[in-house]
Amino acid sequence: KLEAQRHELAKTNSRLADENQYKSDFLAMMSHELKTPLAASMAFSGILKERSRPSADDEQLWAELEMNNQTLLAMIDNILVMARLEAGKEQLELTDMVDVVSALQSTIDALARRKGVSVAYDIADGIPLFAADAEKLHRIAENLAGNAVKFTDEGGHVTLRATFDAPSTSVVFAVSDDGIGIASDRLEGIFDRFVQADASISRKYRGSGLGLSLVKKTAEMLGGTVRVESEAGVGSTFTVTLPVCIVEEDDYDEDFDCR
Repeated sequence: KLEAQRHELAKTNSRLADENQYKSDFLAMMSHELKTPLAASMAFSGILKERSRPSADDEQLWAELEMNNQTLLAMIDNILVMARLEAGKEQLELTDMVDVVSALQSTIDALARRKGVSVAYDIADGIPLFAADAEKLHRIAENLAGNAVKFTDEGGHVTLRATFDAPSTSVVFAVSDDGIGIASDRLEGIFDRFVQADASISRKYRGSGLGLSLVKKTAEMLGGTVRVESEAGVGSTFTVTLPVCIVEEDDYDEDFDCR
């Protein structure tokens, strides 16, 4: 009987694994197919805007169109990244934390200007070059910074800080805001997929509920952790700690072994 149960359990696990892979493949395929026409729509919108010489009222409509296109694009990108994470793919490259944060600024600053939120960037001196999956690190930072701006009202402040913890050889990336915050009874589960801190306000702020799940899954895949400190009406701080492999630029090549 035990052998029969083990055999049945193995069949069930195999079926669940196949179904999970099918789900990931389906999400990746559909997200890719959605992204192509969206990119075309965004391009055509830009061309039409340049040709139309819009009035002040029309400018507001164009801004709303662009904002919604960017929101949809971010949601599709998150689904694609989640599918890649399910596949466990990682690509190490020589990474500079200054470059990671700088790459965020054009996107995050544009979001912040539209909301009237100020953003400060604080990168500690002496963060060494390290081998990491720069695309995944960028995705973590972008999701945390984008969330901070999204949930901070006009006149608010967001700060992105990057430091290096030498004893643990880890890069520490923290995003703080003085936005709406999260009530203590809603902190549990905020890193789950498709979960937002408060369903009653989720439509006001929009989003797929994948951002924080993606941050946590990516951080754990890279061997790190993410934690949150928050208080409703006061603000939030999300801190990601990632162990990294320090390397001199002259010593790095495609075959570099980080172990």
